Amino acid sequence: MQGYMTTRKEYVHLSEAERREFDRREFRTVGTVYLPKTGTTPARCEKVWTRDVSMTGAKLSVNNEIPESRMYLKLLLPQFKDTLLECEIVHRSIVVRQAINGKERHEHVYGVRFLQLLREEQFAPQLKELLELTPQNPN
Repeated sequence: MQGYMTTRKEYVHLSEAERREFDRREFRTVGTVYLPKTGTTPARCEKVWTRDVSMTGAKLSVNNEIPESRMYLKLLLPQFKDTLLECEIVHRSIVVRQAINGKERHEHVYGVRFLQLLREEQFAPQLKELLELTPQNPN
Protein backbone atom coordinates (compact mmCIF):
# COMPACT_ATOMS: atom_id res chain seq x y z
CA MET A 1 0.00 0.00 0.00
CA GLN A 2 1.50 3.32 -1.04
CA GLY A 3 1.52 6.28 1.31
CA TYR A 4 0.02 9.62 0.35
CA MET A 5 0.51 13.06 1.78
CA THR A 6 -1.62 16.13 1.25
CA THR A 7 0.10 18.75 -0.88
CA ARG A 8 -2.60 21.40 -0.64
CA LYS A 9 -5.12 22.17 2.03
CA GLU A 10 -8.38 23.78 1.11
CA TYR A 11 -10.17 25.96 3.62
CA VAL A 12 -13.76 26.81 2.83
CA HIS A 13 -15.71 29.42 4.77
CA LEU A 14 -19.28 28.24 5.22
CA SER A 15 -22.17 30.61 5.72
CA GLU A 16 -24.58 30.02 8.60
CA ALA A 17 -27.02 28.38 6.17
CA GLU A 18 -24.38 25.85 5.05
CA ARG A 19 -23.18 24.83 8.51
CA ARG A 20 -24.40 21.71 10.21
CA GLU A 21 -27.07 21.93 12.86
CA PHE A 22 -24.96 19.82 15.25
CA ASP A 23 -21.24 19.76 16.07
CA ARG A 24 -19.00 17.67 13.86
CA ARG A 25 -16.93 14.90 15.40
CA GLU A 26 -13.87 13.49 13.70
CA PHE A 27 -14.77 9.88 13.04
CA ARG A 28 -13.28 7.57 10.45
CA THR A 29 -14.91 4.41 9.23
CA VAL A 30 -15.46 2.71 5.91
CA GLY A 31 -18.76 2.46 4.09
CA THR A 32 -20.37 2.11 0.70
CA VAL A 33 -22.53 4.56 -1.22
CA TYR A 34 -25.15 3.13 -3.54
CA LEU A 35 -26.13 5.23 -6.54
CA PRO A 36 -29.37 4.31 -8.35
CA LYS A 37 -29.63 4.24 -12.13
CA THR A 38 -30.30 7.67 -13.63
CA GLY A 39 -31.08 8.09 -17.34
CA THR A 40 -28.32 6.26 -19.21
CA THR A 41 -26.01 6.02 -16.17
CA PRO A 42 -26.13 2.50 -14.69
CA ALA A 43 -26.57 1.86 -10.98
CA ARG A 44 -23.28 1.53 -9.14
CA CYS A 45 -21.64 1.73 -5.76
CA GLU A 46 -18.42 3.24 -4.42
CA LYS A 47 -16.34 2.60 -1.32
CA VAL A 48 -16.19 5.68 0.94
CA TRP A 49 -14.46 6.75 4.13
CA THR A 50 -15.97 9.11 6.66
CA ARG A 51 -13.82 12.04 7.77
CA ASP A 52 -16.25 13.52 10.27
CA VAL A 53 -19.87 13.04 11.25
CA SER A 54 -22.65 14.87 13.05
CA MET A 55 -26.24 14.01 13.88
CA THR A 56 -27.40 15.41 10.52
CA GLY A 57 -24.54 14.78 8.09
CA ALA A 58 -21.01 13.65 7.31
CA LYS A 59 -17.93 14.42 5.29
CA LEU A 60 -17.10 11.53 2.95
CA SER A 61 -13.91 10.81 1.01
CA VAL A 62 -14.16 8.86 -2.26
CA ASN A 63 -11.63 7.86 -4.93
CA ASN A 64 -14.03 8.53 -7.82
CA GLU A 65 -16.28 11.46 -8.70
CA ILE A 66 -19.96 11.20 -7.79
CA PRO A 67 -21.95 13.49 -10.10
CA GLU A 68 -25.32 12.49 -8.61
CA SER A 69 -26.85 14.56 -5.83
CA ARG A 70 -28.65 11.73 -3.97
CA MET A 71 -27.19 8.51 -2.62
CA TYR A 72 -27.71 5.74 -0.10
CA LEU A 73 -24.95 5.30 2.49
CA LYS A 74 -24.20 2.01 4.24
CA LEU A 75 -21.77 2.39 7.14
CA LEU A 76 -19.97 -0.71 8.33
CA LEU A 77 -20.86 -0.29 11.97
CA PRO A 78 -22.86 -2.70 14.16
CA GLN A 79 -25.43 -0.03 15.10
CA PHE A 80 -26.23 0.50 11.38
CA LYS A 81 -26.71 -3.18 10.55
CA ASP A 82 -29.61 -3.65 8.09
CA THR A 83 -30.01 0.11 7.60
CA LEU A 84 -29.19 2.70 4.94
CA LEU A 85 -28.92 6.46 5.23
CA GLU A 86 -30.52 8.36 2.37
CA CYS A 87 -28.28 11.40 1.76
CA GLU A 88 -27.93 14.42 -0.47
CA ILE A 89 -24.64 16.05 -1.42
CA VAL A 90 -24.46 19.65 -0.21
CA HIS A 91 -20.75 20.37 -0.75
CA ARG A 92 -18.09 19.06 -3.16
CA SER A 93 -14.32 19.55 -3.22
CA ILE A 94 -11.18 17.81 -4.44
CA VAL A 95 -7.99 17.31 -2.44
CA VAL A 96 -4.82 16.55 -4.38
CA ARG A 97 -2.60 14.03 -2.62
CA GLN A 98 0.93 13.12 -3.61
CA ALA A 99 2.45 9.69 -3.06
CA ILE A 100 5.99 9.17 -1.86
CA ASN A 101 6.90 8.32 -5.48
CA GLY A 102 5.57 11.72 -6.62
CA LYS A 103 2.42 10.43 -8.32
CA GLU A 104 -0.68 12.55 -7.68
CA ARG A 105 -4.19 11.33 -7.05
CA HIS A 106 -7.42 13.22 -6.57
CA GLU A 107 -9.53 12.53 -3.53
CA HIS A 108 -13.15 13.62 -3.93
CA VAL A 109 -14.61 14.98 -0.69
CA TYR A 110 -18.36 15.37 -0.23
CA GLY A 111 -20.39 16.97 2.50
CA VAL A 112 -23.66 15.07 2.79
CA ARG A 113 -26.86 15.79 4.67
CA PHE A 114 -28.75 12.81 6.09
CA LEU A 115 -32.34 12.79 4.83
CA GLN A 116 -33.69 9.63 6.41
CA LEU A 117 -32.68 6.35 7.98
CA LEU A 118 -34.16 3.36 6.16
CA ARG A 119 -34.52 -0.02 7.80
CA GLU A 120 -34.34 -3.22 5.75
CA GLU A 121 -38.12 -3.71 5.78
CA GLN A 122 -38.49 -0.25 4.16
CA PHE A 123 -36.20 -1.01 1.20
CA ALA A 124 -37.94 -0.81 -2.17
CA PRO A 125 -37.19 -3.67 -4.64
CA GLN A 126 -34.88 -1.37 -6.65
CA LEU A 127 -32.91 -0.60 -3.50
CA LYS A 128 -32.53 -4.29 -2.68
CA GLU A 129 -31.06 -4.81 -6.18
CA LEU A 130 -28.59 -1.96 -5.57
CA LEU A 131 -27.35 -3.64 -2.40
CA GLU A 132 -26.21 -6.64 -4.45
CA LEU A 133 -23.57 -4.46 -6.17
CA THR A 134 -19.97 -4.42 -4.93
CA PRO A 135 -17.50 -1.52 -5.24
CA GLN A 136 -14.98 -1.77 -8.06
CA ASN A 137 -11.29 -1.54 -7.24
CA PRO A 138 -9.72 1.82 -8.17
CA ASN A 139 -7.25 1.88 -11.05
